[in-house]
Amino acid sequence: MAPERWKDVAELIGIAAIVASLVFVGLQMQQTEDVARYELYSTAATPVEVATLISQNRAVWLKGCAGVELDDEEWLTFIQVADTVTILRNSAWARGRLIESPLGLEREVYRMALDLHSNPGLRKAWEARRSHAHQRNEFVGHSDSSFSIVVEEMLEELEKRPPKILTDGPLCGSR
Repeated sequence: MAPERWKDVAELIGIAAIVASLVFVGLQMQQTEDVARYELYSTAATPVEVATLISQNRAVWLKGCAGVELDDEEWLTFIQVADTVTILRNSAWARGRLIESPLGLEREVYRMALDLHSNPGLRKAWEARRSHAHQRNEFVGHSDSSFSIVVEEMLEELEKRPPKILTDGPLCGSR
């Protein structure tokens, strides 16, 4: 083989090696990002934190879930607990997406939608937050989170075909 031919082959091998190394670096960066995202979702809110928050604010939580009128201070407390429950479910759903766990994805969405369906106060808080998030997202040019969208879709299904057994109202998102 002529020396020029060897040179062309060597250049092709070099280019292929560079492309392969770039693909490898890209995959490594994606994996690092997934690990960081998983860690973020793992520490967003824990079941213990949610249980503690609900326990410390039990009366407000139960009144709020039932849809009983709350004063301003109680409403803020209720929203804080409702947001923490939502963060817990959203982060569990997001972790399920990262590890490709369809059962976990469906469970968190169904639990959230069923709690919203069964507890008028929790639904009111959800809708208030969704309205605020929608306005903010329109202003800054972002879309709503996937979790919120799939929960809304599941909630629509529950409205069309209500389950025979509802969640046990007093737990209101604490499972």
